[in-house]
Amino acid sequence: MTKRAVEGAFGRKLPEIFEKFEEQPIASGSVAQVHRATLKFQYPGQPIKPLLVAVKVRHPGVGEAIRRDFAIINFVAKISNLLPTLKWLRLDESVQQFAVFMMSQVDLAREAAQLSRFLYNFRKWKDVSFPRPLYPLVHPAVLVETFGHGQSIMHYVDELEGNHDIKSSLANIGSNALLKMLLVCNLIFEFCSELLFSCLSYVV
Repeated sequence: MTKRAVEGAFGRKLPEIFEKFEEQPIASGSVAQVHRATLKFQYPGQPIKPLLVAVKVRHPGVGEAIRRDFAIINFVAKISNLLPTLKWLRLDESVQQFAVFMMSQVDLAREAAQLSRFLYNFRKWKDVSFPRPLYPLVHPAVLVETFGHGQSIMHYVDELEGNHDIKSSLANIGSNALLKMLLVCNLIFEFCSELLFSCLSYVV
């Protein structure tokens, strides 16, 4: 299934892109799963020095499931408009706005564009880094990006006793980065906080 998704997105066979591709995902979420791979051809027929990358593959049927769920929710919201005590809430309008937002979250090409913005906006920051999308290997269903090495931030939160200075430093970096995303990058909270958590998941 994953192999077909990647090949279908880029119109090339897996060996024509990667020297090595790990079928077993190293991480998985509600929208997509991440595979580790070694990139061999970023552009067709143009070999590059082998590069370790992360391949994010959207789960099949995610978009359809979201559309189906919101169709049901929207139906209930429209019924609420028939009730005088609930009509003023305009739940159907809220549901439609939220549906548009949720559908945008399953578009990995949009995520790549936002990552590019973050890379530019944080280019002078030494303590914050983001994965770099590797164009043209970007598709709404598949995203190839640089692989980040590091230590999970949960190691510092759950496993290290004491180390107040390290934890305080991480808290300052995270809060400052989040505020910059909100106030400078002008991104809505749900999307930028998800990316911030992803980026802080690995602390070099």
